[in-house]
Amino acid sequence: MRAYNNTGSKVWDPLATAGDWNSFFAQPNGSLARRLSELVLVSDYEITVTSHTTYEQSEVARFEAGVQGGVWPFFSGSPAATHNTEIKHNEDNTLSVKHTLEGSPQIRGITYQNAPNQRRSS
Repeated sequence: MRAYNNTGSKVWDPLATAGDWNSFFAQPNGSLARRLSELVLVSDYEITVTSHTTYEQSEVARFEAGVQGGVWPFFSGSPAATHNTEIKHNEDNTLSVKHTLEGSPQIRGITYQNAPNQRRSS
């Protein structure tokens, strides 16, 4: 906050090469021009997602490998993640993916906002 709220030499050394208020906070390209405003955490869920495209049996194995690797519809950073994934090739040749999570929370959404674009000085 001190760096954001001060544009003068109290915080920003005019002889330094690390940057100034604009290089950090100015819109749209400042390295700190955005801030995390919302974080969506979830736990203890069961979600089934069905793709209504029809799949041949030969396509199911390729699809299953992608789902296990975290490609669709939810990403998991590791095959040993805290959720369980079941894939079902339905009778009508559609595909259903069931995700179950118990216990540990996971991040499922993040919202960023621009930092205020007016300089403040003290």
